[in-house]
Amino acid sequence: MVAVLAIARLATWNPLVGLLVWVSFLPLQLDTVGALGIRLAPSDLILAGLTTAAAFRLLKQRPLVPQMDDILRATLILLGWLCVASISTMLSVGHMATYVVINKLLGFASLVLTYVIVRTTLGPIDMIRQALHWYCIVGSVWNLLGLGGYALWKWGGILSPMIYHPHGEDRLQGFLLDPNAYAGFVVSVALVQLAIGARPLPGYSTRVAVLNSALLLLGIFLADSRSAWLAMTCGVVALALHVALREHRRILIPCLLLGTISVGFLWLSLQSDLRDNSLVERMDLVHLALASVASSPLWGSGLGWHDSLIHSTYLWLLAETGLIGFMLLGTFLIGLYIRIRIAWNSADSQTLQVGLAGVAVLGGWMGLMIGLESLYQRHYWYLMAVVCSASWADRSGTSSSRKGR
Repeated sequence: MVAVLAIARLATWNPLVGLLVWVSFLPLQLDTVGALGIRLAPSDLILAGLTTAAAFRLLKQRPLVPQMDDILRATLILLGWLCVASISTMLSVGHMATYVVINKLLGFASLVLTYVIVRTTLGPIDMIRQALHWYCIVGSVWNLLGLGGYALWKWGGILSPMIYHPHGEDRLQGFLLDPNAYAGFVVSVALVQLAIGARPLPGYSTRVAVLNSALLLLGIFLADSRSAWLAMTCGVVALALHVALREHRRILIPCLLLGTISVGFLWLSLQSDLRDNSLVERMDLVHLALASVASSPLWGSGLGWHDSLIHSTYLWLLAETGLIGFMLLGTFLIGLYIRIRIAWNSADSQTLQVGLAGVAVLGGWMGLMIGLESLYQRHYWYLMAVVCSASWADRSGTSSSRKGR
């Protein structure tokens, strides 16, 4: 409680500083499953403080309810459908699992809250770009810490909590306690770094960016997540399709290199899975999900019906929430892309840079959803809220033509 009040006081004094402190702790989780039944993330406590501060600001400014926008409306509708699907499960089996309430419902509600907090905190485009760059800096520092922990383990024999399955897989998981979640986070940072390099502003250092990009790729490699390489491929392709002609010359070689590396490591990972039968297990889960869709295509089987992870956001929603839930997710993603296009079409160079980052990150997030249930990864929600804020901050600075770019 003391920590929450301290953060609330800080965020009341300077909302942006409070937000940046929260971002700094996004890639950190504590293994408290044995004690609390859930993994505790310090960022959740900070979010509670930011929420308190935002409530105070709204009480002072009026109206009491933050302005509704199309993305927030889509998320609320999706949350409502998740609640309906959970009620369906309760009526079918007579009870609702605790993890469904905490992880699926309250977890998604906290993501909606994340979007609201970011949108109500960020204002001018300078502040928005600062929030984007801070994410890249913080993510790069956490990646360096992870690489340092991995080096100590491999060459110093010092066991680090950042290593998943030591003496076995030896995968880098950072402080997110899961190598796939960690790899998804590092991918988002790498895509932001690449987008910033596509439209550099004064003060941009190419050498530092290249070195940092190489270190981020090393972090993804050591996490050994095929879903991350798929996400990286999709993000790079999305960025390459949206940069202008002169930007193509600047990032053509990096995009080709990253795309080749991503596809190569994805192929090697699939070959490895064929040897240890884990791909067969994944395919069994796919068949289970498809059978569930066939039994109830419109409504789904109910939230939390399946005991095991399906390892695909799209198949999970199809299986448990039906075509309705799947279409609501599609509406949410399309709405995000429309918002990103507004920022991307801006005549202002800062807004355009944020828009390009949004294009890359959204492409990466959608690619990650193919192989993981990644809808609940908060760092992607933060980035989407930042980009959406840019689209509203520069309504008058849009350009219908991109000639000469």
